[in-house]
Amino acid sequence: MNRFSAMELLTQLLSIPSPTGSEDQKLAFIRNWIQSQCPKSELLCHTVDGLIVKNSVNQGPHIALVGHADVIPNWFDPYDCDGKRYGAGASDMQAGLAALMTAMAMLQKDISVSLIVYNREENTPLLNNGLYGLRQTVPDYFNAIDFAIVAEPTNNTIQLGCVGSVHYTVTVPGVAAHSARPWDGDHALYKALPLIQALANQSPVSHTVMGVDFFDVMHITESQCATGKTTIPDAWQANINYRYAPVYSAYDAENYGRSWIQNWVPTATIDVADHAPAGKLLKSSICDTFVALTGVSVEAKQAWTDVAQFAAMNIPAINYGPGLTAQAHRPDEYVVLSDIDIYTRILTQSLRAI
Repeated sequence: MNRFSAMELLTQLLSIPSPTGSEDQKLAFIRNWIQSQCPKSELLCHTVDGLIVKNSVNQGPHIALVGHADVIPNWFDPYDCDGKRYGAGASDMQAGLAALMTAMAMLQKDISVSLIVYNREENTPLLNNGLYGLRQTVPDYFNAIDFAIVAEPTNNTIQLGCVGSVHYTVTVPGVAAHSARPWDGDHALYKALPLIQALANQSPVSHTVMGVDFFDVMHITESQCATGKTTIPDAWQANINYRYAPVYSAYDAENYGRSWIQNWVPTATIDVADHAPAGKLLKSSICDTFVALTGVSVEAKQAWTDVAQFAAMNIPAINYGPGLTAQAHRPDEYVVLSDIDIYTRILTQSLRAI
């Protein structure tokens, strides 16, 4: 892979801690590396939200390579074992980031390409997301993008679109009483049981969009009652997460989830804690050509990713990265080294051929 080595670069990235909200040191390293390896590139933006670098080629379609700098697991010294590289965020998404940076350097004289590295992707409300912030800072840059590749972990498959995600805070009221005299109260958890059982009995609802299958699912992800060993709880509260296919508007999806929950517990209070709309699939000849050139499997993205932000700007975008989806956020996260080589080779060859 000539003088640019994604493997070596990955080790350097994994050696720099970058928990969400503390990515400055990693961004500084990336900026210095790009300026060293791509001396004719232009730094378009470097803020608290991230950085954007563009090469000097302005002919042909403008391709954006996109990755986030932050990771979930606690930092530990990276190491290799049995063909795998272990490190905080190795699969999600430091391996993808290393490959994108390598591709940027390898393609700097060949095609019109830029690199977006942004902060605060993990567990962050959309309005605090670094990519969202960059969109507000340099809108003209985003308007000039023809196709974006977001290197989220996809097991080296291409994953189209993404499901939307609504988080509802659901509160079911009751009346507190001594547990020896429950008839003096109204047990909030028992009142919530019809909703809990209905959620447990749900089956995923499938939707086929452009040949790939998305699924609507709704589940309790957090749950708690008012505390007290001898007290009938006067409130039960839960976070209910509704993931929906990119066939609904954000408005319709949010209202559907609210109505479905309310139907089971009419007395519940339901507030929307966070809503990240689904990423619609956009028809694009550039995207179709790239997908065909890679020859890899194509699936739906059964999760939310920042592909949705590009879709909201009517920019065709895909999820495509070397990381393993099953490794994301694990405390001992790893990536398969051979997957990085395969990904970098296919990515650069396919982009050159567009």
